[in-house]
Amino acid sequence: MGKFIKVSRDNLFEKVRQSLSGYEVSGDSQNRLMTGIYHLVSYMEKEHLSDYTPDVGISYLSTINVDKGIAYRHYQRDKRAIVMLDSIISGDADSFFRKQRVPVKRIFRGEFAKHIKSYIENVLPSRGLAKSTEDAYHMYLSRFCEEMYSKNLSPSTITRSDLNAYISRVTTARRYFEALPVKYFLKYLHEEGLVDGSMSTCLDGIQNRRYVPLVSYFEEEEILRMENSITRAGSLGKRNYAMFLLSARLGLRCADVVNLKLSNIDWDRNEISLVQQKTQKPIVLPLTAEVGEALVDYLTHGRPNSKSSFVFLSETKRDRPITGHTFSKLVSDSMMNAGIDIRERHHSAHSLRHSLATHLMKKKVKMPIIKEILGHTTTEPTYAYLAVDHDALLLCSMDVPKVRGIIYSQKGGMI
Repeated sequence: MGKFIKVSRDNLFEKVRQSLSGYEVSGDSQNRLMTGIYHLVSYMEKEHLSDYTPDVGISYLSTINVDKGIAYRHYQRDKRAIVMLDSIISGDADSFFRKQRVPVKRIFRGEFAKHIKSYIENVLPSRGLAKSTEDAYHMYLSRFCEEMYSKNLSPSTITRSDLNAYISRVTTARRYFEALPVKYFLKYLHEEGLVDGSMSTCLDGIQNRRYVPLVSYFEEEEILRMENSITRAGSLGKRNYAMFLLSARLGLRCADVVNLKLSNIDWDRNEISLVQQKTQKPIVLPLTAEVGEALVDYLTHGRPNSKSSFVFLSETKRDRPITGHTFSKLVSDSMMNAGIDIRERHHSAHSLRHSLATHLMKKKVKMPIIKEILGHTTTEPTYAYLAVDHDALLLCSMDVPKVRGIIYSQKGGMI
């Protein structure tokens, strides 16, 4: 580790942002790290410290330890920000970040190898998966290929029993994720005429057991009450209202709202186009009249005079974009101010996105359209929202068959 250098308090944000730009750091992670730096700068201002050194970081962390009442996860977040900052000013940021994703060599041997390589090269890229998801496919298909190689199996000799034996060794919690790439690969083999139809559907019954709470959304009347609870007279209210509408009316994720840039808004075409922070996939959404008017009101009468390219800026640090934590807090505050009962319900910014999907389903909007609005790559994650649509679930139900009266009157069990 190199020698530490002093960094002016006023230059900390710029120093960190420049360092973050050279590494693969997600939008949410950046927001968390910058929140930690923001708290550090506030501490330095309070203590009249003009320069940062590692000793300042130690002193800061000692003032926010768990015993002083701060939530442990927030302490961990700020501690990580300090570790990052110390790595940056010592010239050893690579010890904290990985500059580039280190490629992992996957082994493909046996009769399945050439078919898996063909699938990865020619079919997988067309599915529009995130880079991390593609890497997971490579890993799981490599495991599958190695298992088939060890048993000397090929597409012409593999049986359903072999597949069941392979997938049964995986823990229940991970079974879906390991079976999914193999399932799509088997369908590819069926299309190529290498396995029969029964093999291609062998793993269809393995479902993701992801839990979606039945009460983690808000009714339209509740959403309107939240919107009306935001006072729009001042600049802060104008900003908060515009951000709230982007999430509640357009379904943008928290990270996409706080990282929205002026260049993402096409006023001539009434569109918002951006690359989603989570999936790195582009999305284009219509700029509705109400959302557009809220944005114009904030940009014209509420936004600080700044050269920043970000739309939504901090009220105190006017060249700095708002953080995801601040946005989630304003959503929670709007719920409290509107008198909404949030017991047993999620009340972060994501709940607005979840609620929008539920409202669209109740209005009988087709699932592929909801998928496009939410920016999902496939309809699979969109189906998770079906759990909150009771009407849709009822359509899937079957009548209970009639039972002979003797079943209820028997005394000795089955007859």
